[in-house]
Amino acid sequence: MTDSGYPRTVYEWRRGTPLSEATKVYEGEKSDVAVSGYAYLDRGHRYELRSRSITFYTSAYEVRRPDGSFSEVPVPEDADIETFADQLLVTLRTAWLGHEAGALLAAPLEPFLDADGDEARRSLLVPLFTPTESCSLEGSSATKSRLVLSVLQDVVNESRFWRYAAGAWSLEQTVRSEGYAVSSFSAVDAEAGDAVWTTTSSYTQPTALSLADAGSPLEQEPLKSLPAFFNADGLKTQQLFAKSADGTRVPYFLVSKEG
Repeated sequence: MTDSGYPRTVYEWRRGTPLSEATKVYEGEKSDVAVSGYAYLDRGHRYELRSRSITFYTSAYEVRRPDGSFSEVPVPEDADIETFADQLLVTLRTAWLGHEAGALLAAPLEPFLDADGDEARRSLLVPLFTPTESCSLEGSSATKSRLVLSVLQDVVNESRFWRYAAGAWSLEQTVRSEGYAVSSFSAVDAEAGDAVWTTTSSYTQPTALSLADAGSPLEQEPLKSLPAFFNADGLKTQQLFAKSADGTRVPYFLVSKEG
């Protein structure tokens, strides 16, 4: 156990054998928060990773290579990593290799691991999201061939649909719902296809669930909706800005009668 009371070692156990015969394959430091090992399939690619949670906000990762060996994933300790097919996805908490904190980057995993030094790794990185003073990444979800980014632009929700095909990323479209509504997209089955559940709500619209395709997210089949608890006819929603003492523009929303 670690000093925090979480697992410190990873064992490999073969189905059908006694648990006592499991072999220790990885061990972290006693001072780590926790240690874990996991394997999964991702769009035809099999991954096996080991990770040390050094603190609650920093981690170190190792990934199994095609030859069976493990290599350290050379990213900042405070970065979060995921995979998408053969791609490594890196979300930054601090600036790195010319990219701002809060950026989301993609790179082909095996060439990235083989790259000799930061300059070689930098050349492989593709920015999928770059933050600004008024724009931040809220989260992401994935379908079989697309990565959907949930972005806040002046706290207004928009969804950016990236497609990955033939080893390249392309931004297909950006969707912003009418009336300052908030829409979220999640895969029905990310390994099977690009169908997505769509949940939408606004200040004047009850939450509704629809079915769509990530390739055409605005073509939605309504499925369910919560009941309306008031008559929204004649109401409008505006976004306005107040200026703070230090000059910062603070966005807020006003719901009022039209006219």
